[in-house]
Amino acid sequence: MLPGGSQAAVTTTNVPPSLPTPALTLPSTPEAGTRRIEPTAEHAEEQPATPTIRKPDAVTPPFSASARPGDGQWVEYAEPGATSASLWRTTLHPHRISAFVSVAVVAIDLDVLTLDWVVGAGDEGAEKLSTKMNLGLVTEDALALFNGGFQARHGRWGQVSHGVTLVPPRPEGCGVALTTDGRVELGAYVDVSALELVTYRQTPPCLVAQRVVNPLLLSGQDKAWAGKSEREKTRRRSALGLRRDTRTLYYLVGVETDAIDLARALVALGADVGVQLDINWNWTRFFLVGQKDGVATVHTPLLDAMVMDAAEYVKRPSKRDFFVVRARR
Repeated sequence: MLPGGSQAAVTTTNVPPSLPTPALTLPSTPEAGTRRIEPTAEHAEEQPATPTIRKPDAVTPPFSASARPGDGQWVEYAEPGATSASLWRTTLHPHRISAFVSVAVVAIDLDVLTLDWVVGAGDEGAEKLSTKMNLGLVTEDALALFNGGFQARHGRWGQVSHGVTLVPPRPEGCGVALTTDGRVELGAYVDVSALELVTYRQTPPCLVAQRVVNPLLLSGQDKAWAGKSEREKTRRRSALGLRRDTRTLYYLVGVETDAIDLARALVALGADVGVQLDINWNWTRFFLVGQKDGVATVHTPLLDAMVMDAAEYVKRPSKRDFFVVRARR
């Protein structure tokens, strides 16, 4: 498990007036993103019961014209033959008329699961952390892993880990904040310098804030989210969304999607805030993680066509950053 406990000073101020997405101040209470499950006083000396895995409520498809059977219906996401699962998956079609645009979604229950962020061995500034963590590697206690965001050279979006600033955050960026008390938060932060912060992984501006699509996307000003070409459309995009009332984190990967398609899927999911992660077919990945003989194994990709190398993340460090899903302790 990644070490924690260090406080990082990250200040993002002077948000340009052209950015219509409001800055969000990270709440100080655990209820904002997660709820700790504590034993009652009567059983304080006993081990707490294993939390019940909640099946998410069905999601109404964004558009009836493009919806397909099974859209918004959750099924267990687990290794074939497994008797239980802690993750759920579904599919949405967020284009108004085209069913060719599809988004696969994974629901992560933050009452029972949490995240770590692992810096890639080839990431800018990684050498500053070489004594604090195993760069680019996953451990056997992980349940799943998924891709991080853009490399530093593609936008200079901020990266902070365990008190070390690898890339200074940009004032207009959105991001994923992981705190020492186990919270997972997404948003555009005016000032997170007072947080007990483990990591902060910044992304382009929020796709969704306060359950509303970023107006820049609605007006076609999507340059910040990259991947547009006159010759071809980006084949895949990934995102994270947080729904606070159900304490659910969503991972999304879209096929033939624009940034606005991901935003519309996030709104359909009821996400209060949503951020784009990495793009393109070879960098958008979600795998389950297990163990064999005490060694981590990576298997069961979310999409069959996802790039899969059994040695990467386990024997050969990933050059790019990624997130790890773990059971909450």
